[in-house]
Amino acid sequence: MNTESVYFRYLSPENYYHFLVYMLSNLRFIDCTNIKYVFMQHLLPHLCKRSYVDELLCCFFPKLEQIASVLEIPDNCINLQYIPNPDTFTRDDHYTKESYIFLREKLLPFIQAYKPAEVYDKIYISRSRATKRKIINSADFEKYLQMQGFHILYLEDLGAIEQMAYFYNASVIISPHGAALTNIIFCKEGTQVIEIASEKMSSMKHFSHIAESLNLNYSINTRVITYSDSVDSNMIICF
Repeated sequence: MNTESVYFRYLSPENYYHFLVYMLSNLRFIDCTNIKYVFMQHLLPHLCKRSYVDELLCCFFPKLEQIASVLEIPDNCINLQYIPNPDTFTRDDHYTKESYIFLREKLLPFIQAYKPAEVYDKIYISRSRATKRKIINSADFEKYLQMQGFHILYLEDLGAIEQMAYFYNASVIISPHGAALTNIIFCKEGTQVIEIASEKMSSMKHFSHIAESLNLNYSINTRVITYSDSVDSNMIICF
């Protein structure tokens, strides 16, 4: 077996949560030390920046030289096995505590070594640029939060380790339901996390399970949310 290459067999991940947790957490089952070549069934077009993917993969594979898209597994290549199997994994399922701990322990040294220009104690993750699940009156809501001492973050402007570092250094985080909340894996124990979601979305326990597994102070705000439509799940928040 060629231990210098690994193959990610998976349908194109929809977002950051799928990439980080569904794919990268399974690297705990292989020796990444000498991996030089990464082959993927898809090159993750749904993630906003290719450089973002490269940055994370370099954290796991210190000798990485090439990332390529291939439809079938190359000869003598480690075929990454997924636990649980994504073919049978449902939208409502959550992953395992072990996967969160692996990701945290692997990436935390890179996060702690990163020195952001500013450190913010209270952050709000804006989805105002998103096409769905965004707060329609976000401008007024964000202005209100700024008056309460919150810094507004647009994660699409940030690199991988950079955005993780903001979560790591914050003690209070507010965010609408979305894959960006995967970053709470890197929060310190006891961090207050408030997820804004409708009653419909509150049935998905991805982020509450991460918070419970890592001893975060999690709550969900569903009482002040109303749907503006039934297609994009956009919301109006009363405050």
